[in-house]
Amino acid sequence: MLKRLQRYWYFLFQFTLQWIFIMMGGRVFGRDNIPKTGGAIIASNHQSYLDPPFLGALIFRPLHYLARKELFEANWFFGKLISSVYAVPLERRKFNSEGLRKTINHLSGGNLFLIFPEGTRTRDGNIQPFKPGIIMMAMKAGVPIIPTRIKGAFKIWPKTSLLPKRISPITITFGKPIKLNPSQSNQETCDELYSRISKL
Repeated sequence: MLKRLQRYWYFLFQFTLQWIFIMMGGRVFGRDNIPKTGGAIIASNHQSYLDPPFLGALIFRPLHYLARKELFEANWFFGKLISSVYAVPLERRKFNSEGLRKTINHLSGGNLFLIFPEGTRTRDGNIQPFKPGIIMMAMKAGVPIIPTRIKGAFKIWPKTSLLPKRISPITITFGKPIKLNPSQSNQETCDELYSRISKL
């Protein structure tokens, strides 16, 4: 019963954010590249706080993602809110072990999981170097990676700003899945992912 209510709430949350996205003049391309079933990693550049909610709103499957444990504890209401939209709490110092295990379990269970290969929001709007750990996760879980590009969110809410600065259109593009090649090194695949996202 609780899971069903969570799904209804999640769909309502999606609908509200989709409406806001459209009213802002947002555009989305390539949603047919997202698998309808099975686990996959949505690998996106990271421009602002707006990235996770809008990505979750525009993908017609529940999207799981990691969030700092402090966000769940600092405010009871906010903690319950992000839990209801499939955020998974994580202690930063445990990312290499607990974070990896949680992510692989979700992917192996057939879920979509959002990962930002840059590791943090960009400070200047440009795509920062990727960390190859995302490739290891995909390999262990045996899932494809969906390269994803967000444009315009940095203008609205850059990392250096405490609050949003303006309203402007956001464009989100989902590229064709990358099926991992065991003959490639993690770094080679990571470089390919960076190139694919940069070109979207």
